[in-house]
Amino acid sequence: MSQIIRLCYAGGGIASNGPQSSKRAIIVASPRAGAIRLRDGKISMTTISNIDDLVRILRERPEWLKAVRELVLTEELLRLPETVAQLAEEFREYAKQANERLDRLEATLTQLVEFARQTNERLDRLEAGQTQANERLDRTERRLDRIENQLNDVRGDTFEITAARRIMPELFRQLGIYGCDTIIGPGMTLARERIDDIRRAQTEGAVERNSEYEIAYADLVLYGRRDSDDSPVWVAIEASVKIDEHDVSRARQRADILAAVYEEPALAVVAGESIDNRDRTRANDAGVVVINIRPRYRPES
Repeated sequence: MSQIIRLCYAGGGIASNGPQSSKRAIIVASPRAGAIRLRDGKISMTTISNIDDLVRILRERPEWLKAVRELVLTEELLRLPETVAQLAEEFREYAKQANERLDRLEATLTQLVEFARQTNERLDRLEAGQTQANERLDRTERRLDRIENQLNDVRGDTFEITAARRIMPELFRQLGIYGCDTIIGPGMTLARERIDDIRRAQTEGAVERNSEYEIAYADLVLYGRRDSDDSPVWVAIEASVKIDEHDVSRARQRADILAAVYEEPALAVVAGESIDNRDRTRANDAGVVVINIRPRYRPES
């Protein structure tokens, strides 16, 4: 069954069965027939046998192509180029604003980098100044340490010089020893006869070699008597402001030398203003007497 389609051209548009105009074209198509075109009263026929023929005709007649496009495409698709152009313009404006913001951000970052650089320079100067200050403090602390050590030495020497006078009453009060002769004391040297006594004991094997030097370096060596029975007794004393384990050891060693040389009792004594519990225990275990001497003054803490 054949199908006849009639299209009328009027004013650049196509309408089915529309009104006639001075310029018109009629296309009659059927499955078997071609197309008949009427232009200005003249009839021409174009055969459309496949899609390629239709495409060719539409390319030859742009006004027909436009009319077909308006029929086929929706309004949204027809406005798509305008929409795309509008979106492109909006994107360009957005890109412009984004670039401006990026420029401002880049300027801000540049300022921050410069600020960081200046800050680092200031920190480097401060660090260098701190290093110099620390070095000065270290030098000052070392000088203060040397001064403190010197003061401690002076105080210790002073204490040893005055120890004999300050210890004598305590020897009598605590140990009952009186009438002491000073064998070794501040500013004294070991007498010749004492040296001979010690060396003779060395020869006999009673004491070790160089024991005379141990006695000569003692802080204080006394020879007195006990109040209880008036028997003689030697006293080897090590005096320090703060008694430590070395004082305990030296006092014990020097008392043992005196007892071996003279075959008489000898007491080992440590005297000072203070001693901690550990060194006091050492002294008790070694049989060393601890005499606490009250300080003449208390240094400010």
